[in-house]
Amino acid sequence: MMKQKMKKIDRRKVKYEAQEKGITILALVITIIVLLILAGITIKTLSSDDGIINKAKEAKLEYENAALLEQSEFNKITNTINTVKEEMIPKDKEAVEITVSLSGAGTVASDPKVTASIELRDSFSGVNLAKCKWIANNSADTLGTDGSKYTNTISSEKSQITIPLAVGSNYLHILATDNAGNAKETITQAINVTQINHVHTGNSSTNGDCYTTPVYHTHTDACYKTVTTYDPHFFNRCWGYNADTNEEHWSCAYCNADWCGDATAHDESFYADPWNTGGCPRRAHQSKKLSCGKTDQTVESYALSCTKVADGYTIAY
Repeated sequence: MMKQKMKKIDRRKVKYEAQEKGITILALVITIIVLLILAGITIKTLSSDDGIINKAKEAKLEYENAALLEQSEFNKITNTINTVKEEMIPKDKEAVEITVSLSGAGTVASDPKVTASIELRDSFSGVNLAKCKWIANNSADTLGTDGSKYTNTISSEKSQITIPLAVGSNYLHILATDNAGNAKETITQAINVTQINHVHTGNSSTNGDCYTTPVYHTHTDACYKTVTTYDPHFFNRCWGYNADTNEEHWSCAYCNADWCGDATAHDESFYADPWNTGGCPRRAHQSKKLSCGKTDQTVESYALSCTKVADGYTIAY
């Protein structure tokens, strides 16, 4: 009984499970079919003549062709411009037009200079600034079109330059060249600079203006006088006898000195010629004595201390 019951239960379960599994497989098959249909549609859309891939290839090709065409047209335009330019340049036989205006005339205290405003014009081939130069010197002679003779460059078609000047006549030389190779030199009129010479004021006897350096006294032979020194030896007279000392009493007829003893003479020094009062010169010495009354700190005069040469410069043109 038990075995039959168990077998009966098992059959129902198996039947249920079989029904459940059969539904799942069907759904899977339907899903796969739908996916295959969608894949086919997609592949057809992508790979057909009107598909996305072909359309993308066509668009890329059209873009490349358009770029090539644009570059070709651009090259044609560029070649046309270059051709016109080449045809135009040989026809340019005119040199660059140069206009120069100067400023700075008048009187200055130092460093004379002027400013030059330069304008270069060429309506054909244009100005070649790389070959435009200038120089200032004291000669009106032409330098020609050799660029190596010009030391300064011109940076633009309209420019200003500062020209340092020397005393005398100065000239500005400008070399301008266009793109066709036409070169031209322009020389300005003379720019004359006159020095205003400095006139020293004051004098050597006063301390002031241009004379302020003291000149101290220096002794010369004229500052000394010659002095003679005598060492006379006088003979003296004895005018008495000293009984207390048992000696003779002597006196000097020149200086009135007196003494007792055996000596009959004495030495003296004086700054005068000896006179005949019983004495006679024995030795004479000559020497120089300073008599000017000045020292090495005595100011004799004042030397020129001003170093100015010019009080200014006059610029004219």
